[in-house]
Amino acid sequence: MELIPDHFVQLLLQQTNGSPMERERVAAQVRDAIMAAAVPPASTASVNMAAPFLCAGIAEARPATAMTAPAAMPKFEGFRDLQSPQEFLDKVENFCMAADIPTGDRVRRVIATALKGSAKLRYCFAGTFESWDSFAEAFKKEFASVDEKLRLKQELDELTQHLQENLREFIYVVVAYYERIGENVPESEKVDRVLRQMHLDLRDLAAGSTFLDLKALAAAADGLMERARRRQQFITNGAGPLP
Repeated sequence: MELIPDHFVQLLLQQTNGSPMERERVAAQVRDAIMAAAVPPASTASVNMAAPFLCAGIAEARPATAMTAPAAMPKFEGFRDLQSPQEFLDKVENFCMAADIPTGDRVRRVIATALKGSAKLRYCFAGTFESWDSFAEAFKKEFASVDEKLRLKQELDELTQHLQENLREFIYVVVAYYERIGENVPESEKVDRVLRQMHLDLRDLAAGSTFLDLKALAAAADGLMERARRRQQFITNGAGPLP
């Protein structure tokens, strides 16, 4: 029988920054609290109920909706790790959402513990990060392999939109590729790529329009799709191409 549930351990770890010194501090406080607690009358029932009492204490400290077992903290060991940087970052985001850790606390409360080996050394050498986004960007630049970047860039170059594919979703796919590649690319270049690789009918409809960024293009996507649908319907009904 598990005497100390894993979710109780994770709850205690959330009170630290992940360092051995902080862990020792929390462990010492737990030990002092246990040693100072009054011992209930000995009985068979008290032994069998020890773990339920411990779980009950956690239930009072946490909302009922959070009683599901948390996901295991992700790990990343550096260049020898088989997972991609983006896969690791996605796991960290999922773990933090499950553990109710705010975005601003991800680096301080999770990353310091999750990184191992050369990744840990790189993290210590780089110093502090102002935000999760700044860490994620630096992390992808550091550990994304050259081969993977080349593959992603090639896939992005070959990406095309089908007429029935929602333009807004196509834009999201392009954005996801840029995020995985992890390089600084001007917004104008991203817009030009979408305009160049979206369906020819939509490209014609967007000709002459100016979009400052992908958000502006995404905002106009539904209108372009509707105009393309009407044009196709007009042609299908035998009226010929629109002038």
